[in-house]
Amino acid sequence: MAERPPSRPRAAWEGDRAPQESSSPPELYDVCTVQPLQTDGSWLSAYEEEEETMHCIQAFLTSTEKDETQKMRFLQSIRKICRATRHKGLSQGLDVFCHRDELAGSITVLLKEEPRDHLRTAVRQQAMLAISALSSVEMVPEDKKMHLLDACFSSVFCLPPKEDMQGLDTSLYHETLHAMDCMLQTLVLGSPASSLSQELQSILQMLLTFTKSQSAAVCERAVRRIGMLIYLMARYSSLEAWCPFGREEDSPACYRGIHIPKLGQLLGHLILLSSCKDKDTNCAALDALYLLLIFLLQQRCSAWTEGNPQHQRVWRAAGTSCLSLHSTRDMTKAFGKYLKPWEKTDVILTAIKAMTDSSISDKEGASSMLDEAMKDPDSWLVDVPKIMSGIHENLEHICMAPARHSIDSLLLLLTNRCPREVVISLLKYSRLADSAALAMWKVMFSLLQPLEKVLRELHREYRKQRTHTLFGTVTEGSSILCLAIIATSNIPSERFAATICFWGYLRYESLEVISLVLQGLITLSQRPEMARKMKVLLEDIVKTLQYASEDIQMKALLVFRNLLGHMTREEASPITLKLAEKLLPLFSNESSQLRESSIRLFRDVMQMVVWRHKRQMRKNVQRGLLPLLFHMSDQTRSVAKVQIQTPPVTRGRVC
Repeated sequence: MAERPPSRPRAAWEGDRAPQESSSPPELYDVCTVQPLQTDGSWLSAYEEEEETMHCIQAFLTSTEKDETQKMRFLQSIRKICRATRHKGLSQGLDVFCHRDELAGSITVLLKEEPRDHLRTAVRQQAMLAISALSSVEMVPEDKKMHLLDACFSSVFCLPPKEDMQGLDTSLYHETLHAMDCMLQTLVLGSPASSLSQELQSILQMLLTFTKSQSAAVCERAVRRIGMLIYLMARYSSLEAWCPFGREEDSPACYRGIHIPKLGQLLGHLILLSSCKDKDTNCAALDALYLLLIFLLQQRCSAWTEGNPQHQRVWRAAGTSCLSLHSTRDMTKAFGKYLKPWEKTDVILTAIKAMTDSSISDKEGASSMLDEAMKDPDSWLVDVPKIMSGIHENLEHICMAPARHSIDSLLLLLTNRCPREVVISLLKYSRLADSAALAMWKVMFSLLQPLEKVLRELHREYRKQRTHTLFGTVTEGSSILCLAIIATSNIPSERFAATICFWGYLRYESLEVISLVLQGLITLSQRPEMARKMKVLLEDIVKTLQYASEDIQMKALLVFRNLLGHMTREEASPITLKLAEKLLPLFSNESSQLRESSIRLFRDVMQMVVWRHKRQMRKNVQRGLLPLLFHMSDQTRSVAKVQIQTPPVTRGRVC
């Protein structure tokens, strides 16, 4: 039978390294068998011997001035009371005592009062051991548990780096972190089977918030605690929940029953942290990933017998596969084999969110995760609406070009594969005034194949609803619907022009929507048959040059260049007269790119005029001669080099 990977991961790899707190997760502690607690009314007499301890607790709570010695006695007294409860099997009255005096709240206050710039006392350590003791007798109120944990994490994690704390007692530092691990183990092991998964998830979620810290020390401490909790799951084949009060409804929990609701999110964060530039955090994340893979392998192998060949192959592969995971791409691919579809979706959403996070210095890692997922879209890109929602929520906050490129690639892939789901998802955001949704439409309008699929789906939705209110109001987005109709229907272009006033819709749109429509026209006009079909829109497009928007004007010029290239001189001549007149003011535009494009287009339209329009064109040329003469010495070399020739004097052949 194949030998399983070691239960203490990386121990063999670190044999020649100096021991340190973060080298490997701590060993679990033996859990004592607890006798059922009696409720026979003898609680007070049973605690006569602890009367001094109880008075100590009450005296501390009523005291106004509390020094370190008093704090330590108070915390140690809590542990003593809880220990007596377990040993004597009596609990009656303890819950009233703990809740009445708000012991959990008092511990929270003590933790918050501890200085954040140094560690010189054992108050933090004793506070967490007291929480462990209260948890072992189920005296931590559910509504206080997360507040307690947050206070513990903040008080310990936010300390300065170990090497920066002057006069630090190293043993105290390690004992404090050790106490935190004990506390977390007790909280998890003490959870009933019915709530174990949710308890674990809540703790992991809180720890993940600390991994986003700008401080490498804070991040590394939190990642180590995550690794310890994963180790807790991976170490035992059976993880029994403590049932100190003999509750029959709480059955044992084993790894087959443990479900981490946000496993994909956890995995995504750990993969990103494994590429962290800080060496300690990087190692901590790799440790946690190894343990997580072991846990997932245990779940997968649970249905097989020990002697099953498949069982042996999987375990044999575990040790070698982890050693070969050198990049975020490798890790994403390796873990993908063991994830459920919704868990893969959470990994994708985590990568998208990480692209906006200022604390994630390596955005390339998040992009690599997406790139790897896009290689296997059938497996990874299953929940399209949820992924679309993630893109929409984060798109405006993704600023780096490589990250934005990955998001655009993901969006285009989703559109090509599932155009209907993509369109329906975007239509839920309703108004085109939504800048994030508008940016997503622009990406889809930038390539021909996705655009045609999107317009087809829009046309289908329009026919279903029999209304122009797909985008929120009667007029909003109507020009896009017009574009969808002419691009996807068999209506002849002449009939389309006669029945629908494109400019009538376009002029009521926002500048952003006009820009989007023009981008759609640029993309569609790449196809010759579509360019010829769209020639009926030229007069309406000329009117868009009146907007003082460089973006709209540039896109309009590109549409003209594409469409005129597919028209005969006879067809183009009437519109070139109007276009030439509109181009003249653009010669003096501040944008050198717009100046150059307008002059080049002016040169081209001059060549397309037929004889009967020659005199009118000559007037436009004469008006443009002086500006063109000045631009021969334009500071932008590409503008100065544009050569203009006057229209031919003799009658040319009309094509």
